Amino acid sequence: MATSFISEHSAEFILVPAMKALLEKKFSVVVPIFPWLSREFGNRAKSTHGFSGFNVLALFPRRPKISDNDEVLVTVNGELSVYKEIGLEHGITVIAGCPVATNLWEFASCNEFAWLDIDDAYGYLESIDSLAGKRLTDEEILATVSKSEVHSMDTLEAFIRDTRYVLPAGFFGTRYKPVYFLVAQH
Repeated sequence: MATSFISEHSAEFILVPAMKALLEKKFSVVVPIFPWLSREFGNRAKSTHGFSGFNVLALFPRRPKISDNDEVLVTVNGELSVYKEIGLEHGITVIAGCPVATNLWEFASCNEFAWLDIDDAYGYLESIDSLAGKRLTDEEILATVSKSEVHSMDTLEAFIRDTRYVLPAGFFGTRYKPVYFLVAQH
């Protein structure tokens, strides 16, 4: 039996600053966004962004789940593999991240993260410890993002529109939503 003590949205609060700091080791501009088509991609908004020509990292926050013996487990759903495939077609890096914490107190000062390559070889629940071969290093993330395709707001919008119907959706849209990091050297 595994229990989760936070939501994916709560995991974002720790993962986003950690990923931003990591990306800032290589890129002078790092902008995390959680875009809405009517906000970041509206005509008025696109004309005010002030930069173009950036690489993109899509990060799916995953919440830690705790086993009965306090082992940290994570789920990387198959739908995310489909999303990654579309990302590859568009030259966008797609990964998952999970804070390695077993309770709120550990979460509050968490400084260990499991950055995960997404593929379809995951079981429903995987132990963070058993994923050593699938955990991405900081250097691997920076290299992959550096080699990815250069985008504009228009090409990023096209990608997001292409992926809208890939993940399971409910009344409020898709169940899993990544945070996008727009990165550039200026």
